[in-house]
Amino acid sequence: MKKTLLLLTLLLNTTFAHAGGYVTDLYSGGVKIKAYLVHNDGGLTIYQVQGALKNPDACAKGSLLYIPAKAPGSKQMVSAVMAAVASGNRVGFYSQRCVSVPHWGLTGLEIRNLWVFSN
Repeated sequence: MKKTLLLLTLLLNTTFAHAGGYVTDLYSGGVKIKAYLVHNDGGLTIYQVQGALKNPDACAKGSLLYIPAKAPGSKQMVSAVMAAVASGNRVGFYSQRCVSVPHWGLTGLEIRNLWVFSN
């Protein structure tokens, strides 16, 4: 019984050790996106921003913010990013985990939620 409980505890700790987190504070006003790359599969990588980013999972390149094409809501998030850049609005981000970012070959933050601050 003790071994089972210990194993369960270790598995839970491992599962949630890299659970993502806020890349920008929820009420900070976000960051201004300066440059992004749209991948041929429909995903998007933001690689230059103006403002402070956090790296909650200590990814190798915490300034790479990646929205995979297969992520739920990816089309809406990509559209929101493009609209925010076009209108000069700032964006906030929440990451899921570290992932390998195509084109760069480094791990960056997988974005699963974002929000836009109007001017």
